[in-house]
Amino acid sequence: LDGTSEMWSLIDWFHLNSILYDSVTDSLILSGKNQDILVSINYSTLELNWVLGDPTNWEDTFVSDYFLTPIGLDFEWQYGQSDVALLANGDLLIFDNGINKSKLREQDITALDTYSRAVVYRVDSSLMTIEQIEQYGKELGTVFYSPEYGNVAAHSNTNILIHSGENTMINGE
Repeated sequence: LDGTSEMWSLIDWFHLNSILYDSVTDSLILSGKNQDILVSINYSTLELNWVLGDPTNWEDTFVSDYFLTPIGLDFEWQYGQSDVALLANGDLLIFDNGINKSKLREQDITALDTYSRAVVYRVDSSLMTIEQIEQYGKELGTVFYSPEYGNVAAHSNTNILIHSGENTMINGE
């Protein structure tokens, strides 16, 4: 099936965990944790605008029609994201849980080697590109890793609240 990740199941194939309305573009942005994607849907027409996420495991034509193409340096996809917010300048703020850092099980990163982060992406829907503007959390490593939950809230473009929801460590593992 298209877009599957380790968290995917028949019962919870998408796991909608965040939704917001962008009045500037008249679109809904939905976060699908179990697909490692965000989707933008035109609110008036219900047509799909774009998909933000690792295109691995998706059908090629769907990827070329709807997936955003990364540009710029130091770009990383989000995996198992928990929350999305819109900054005043239109950029997306995402809590990237960082689960597995891969769509392919044989390339999964272990919990001891991953991290969660807040990441700001800039989408250009006319060019169908995405650029990573900044991130916070990667430098903290596993102490900030949250396999579940996590929130971001933008009070302005410079005042951002980040909450790493759950860090399960037992005897340092």
